[in-house]
Amino acid sequence: MAKEWTLTEAFAHLGADRKNIRQSWSARTRDGKAVVVALWADRFDLKHRPPLYDGTETSAAANWVAQRTGDQERLQDLAWAQDNCAGEFRVVMVRAKDPDPYLARSPIAFPRTAGSCGSRNWTGSPASSGRH
Repeated sequence: MAKEWTLTEAFAHLGADRKNIRQSWSARTRDGKAVVVALWADRFDLKHRPPLYDGTETSAAANWVAQRTGDQERLQDLAWAQDNCAGEFRVVMVRAKDPDPYLARSPIAFPRTAGSCGSRNWTGSPASSGRH
């Protein structure tokens, strides 16, 4: 089995530090040359090629503001990757420690080296990311 990492360790391994360890699900690398994004493993639809990712948040109302802040940051970072990195980004694959949907998700992270948002397969319309 692959080594289990914390989100902080996985982002650092890929050269990035998140702005807020509780809200940030993406970050630009320290050298400013790449974006790192955390993606939940169970949100991939593997029936499609390439696989599609559903980044829609389903958090409880109490966590809405925190999730929204992280979601907006993620969309901005993906738009930046599209404009500055040919749409490529680094991925921290995340899975819940306990898959029970009624429990808060505690992530276990696995860093990966590449993903792509070049064809807009990421959740978010150009309007929601401030792009047209």
